Amino acid sequence: MVKGTGGSATGGTTTLGGRGGAVSNGGVAGGTGGSTASTSGSGGTTECTSGAHRCSNDTVQTCDTNGEWPATGTACTNVCRNNACTGQCKPNTNKCSGNSLFVCDGDGNWPVTGTACATGYSCNATQAECVCGLTTCGDGRCIDTTGDPLNCGACDRACPGRQCSAGACTCATQSASNLVSSAGFDGSATDWVNQGDADVALGKASLDSSSCASSGSLLLTSSLTMTTGFTPVFSSCFPVAAGTTYDLGGWIYQVGPSGYGAISVDFYDADCFHVITGVYNYAVPNDALFDTWQYVHRDGIVPPTGALSGTVSVMGGSSKAGSQGKAYFDSLYFAPSPGHF
Repeated sequence: MVKGTGGSATGGTTTLGGRGGAVSNGGVAGGTGGSTASTSGSGGTTECTSGAHRCSNDTVQTCDTNGEWPATGTACTNVCRNNACTGQCKPNTNKCSGNSLFVCDGDGNWPVTGTACATGYSCNATQAECVCGLTTCGDGRCIDTTGDPLNCGACDRACPGRQCSAGACTCATQSASNLVSSAGFDGSATDWVNQGDADVALGKASLDSSSCASSGSLLLTSSLTMTTGFTPVFSSCFPVAAGTTYDLGGWIYQVGPSGYGAISVDFYDADCFHVITGVYNYAVPNDALFDTWQYVHRDGIVPPTGALSGTVSVMGGSSKAGSQGKAYFDSLYFAPSPGHF
């Protein structure tokens, strides 16, 4: 007896047991396919279990009864995570709470704490951002032009003497943190010492950096030049603290066509007895600009090792040999950072 797939034959009698069976000469028959199983779905497989969910970007899709994912779904208000709509907010959107700005994270949640708006800014709930509540300058700075002495009444309008009130420059009053005595020259200039150089004349002048009739400035007249060397005129001695950062500054008026001026700070051991050499901290104006007050400063000065005291010195003379130079000095300061007059 010979068996075929799905059929058999015995003694020349053929039995068809499968679709596609055939009779063979000599009484042998075979089948070539038997029966086929039915399949469901396209191509015989399914994409998903009916009723299951998945995220497609921020849309929830639901598997249909044919086991297929639809082309569209239900858009989430915020985000789709773990196959469901969730979250408190759309990622990267902002909101204000008090004066702090909150930014929605990638999972659609608000952080526990926000970022406080910078000084001069307030958090605008409508715009959902920190907005300058003062004056916005062309370079983006947010400035209180009613009281900033470097931006008094308008951006970059500096007050000689560094005092601004209600947007107007006023007579300067020396601060308690300023270590330089008689630095505004409201009285005499006796606290400033010329070390006896005959080429240098020193005196109190009525010209004032903040145009205050009750104040004045220090006038230094000299025939010394950069090539012959300037003789400094020193302030009274003051103590300095190790590890403290200081700022040096003031106003200089160079009289044209050859006046020149500069200020510096010098450091010593106790009571300004021995100078610590090799330390130079100068603040100089534009040496080609005359007959106007110029604000000069040197910030971030740290006294060297061993320094216990210091003096501020003014230097002046002529930028041209053979001519006399004049320079006025006013509202000088040396004070812990941020320092001012």
